[in-house]
Amino acid sequence: MANVAVNFCAGAWRAVLVVGAAITVLLSSVPAVGHAEQPRSESASCEATSWPVPLGAMGGTLCQPSRSTGAIVILLSGAATSSRYWDWPVQPQTYSFRRALNAAGYATLALDLLGTGTSTRPPSMAVTSTLQAQGVHEIVTALRNGSAGHPEFRTVIVGGVSLGAGVAAMAASTYHDVDGVLLQGFSHSVNPLETLRAVATFVPAFTDPRFFDLGLDPGYLTTRPGTRAASFVGPDTDPVVLGVDDAEVADTFSPVEMGDGLTSTIPPLTSNIDVPVLIVNGELDLLCARAVCASNSSLTEAERPYFAPAARLRTLVVPKAGHAVTVAPNATRFQNCTAAWIDWATTAPVDGGSLAACA
Repeated sequence: MANVAVNFCAGAWRAVLVVGAAITVLLSSVPAVGHAEQPRSESASCEATSWPVPLGAMGGTLCQPSRSTGAIVILLSGAATSSRYWDWPVQPQTYSFRRALNAAGYATLALDLLGTGTSTRPPSMAVTSTLQAQGVHEIVTALRNGSAGHPEFRTVIVGGVSLGAGVAAMAASTYHDVDGVLLQGFSHSVNPLETLRAVATFVPAFTDPRFFDLGLDPGYLTTRPGTRAASFVGPDTDPVVLGVDDAEVADTFSPVEMGDGLTSTIPPLTSNIDVPVLIVNGELDLLCARAVCASNSSLTEAERPYFAPAARLRTLVVPKAGHAVTVAPNATRFQNCTAAWIDWATTAPVDGGSLAACA
């Protein structure tokens, strides 16, 4: 997939287990890598940050708008992609999800999960989704209490793409310390054949010149260069946008975390989420069952049984978008819906309020 995020539709993780089981490796610890270049925006002040978590630290970029609502959105990276998925390196006025939320008055913390980007890369066999969720919980606590000179945030939303969405769901259902959950590239349904095709693009990261110097153990994977677009984006994605994917967005991950990450797609985990939930998928997401991701109504109908009434489930299917919705030609649909949903989820009466931006 020459494109963006190599995050799998939650169901795709089942297929990834096959790859994980085939990799029997001796693991070694790897020190944290340096921070990526800080994004710039006229609407927000951004800084690279590092947050202590079990087995190391999660790196990320904290951006605070000049006029803040007092809410922050934690954005989690997906498998084989970094946090830059949320702040696309080219044409940010169109494709930067982070920038759009900042413009709407919401602070953002785009995080690299352990094993990715600017975060610590522990031995790959030690990296689990349960561990990632615990780290997110500790960061949520720090944000609410104020940390390292940052203000206290009274409202915290957690979101993720694909594998990151599964981690977000696990954290919300386990710790009950957030005010809303955004799940992008996530569903309880999957297209098995396309999922296996995507899995077939994974290769040991140490064989790729992009990551060779990191000294990764053989358990870490990435995608084979030039394969990402076929599985993860829609046919109308701008080639200029795709051109930076392999060089600047593709990253590493451990398939081991797919194992316990599966619990995010198995009842009753998501039914334990007791705050509003928004699920966003692309109409042409090959990893999602075609009938499920055909429309908002079909996605809602398929997903509603997996969530409690307290989730006040809302969905958005972005037309002509693939798995990586942030780089769809109409990515602003996703941006506008999410900003409106955050306001709706945190201010609308439990039994009322419309959400026209997500229709």
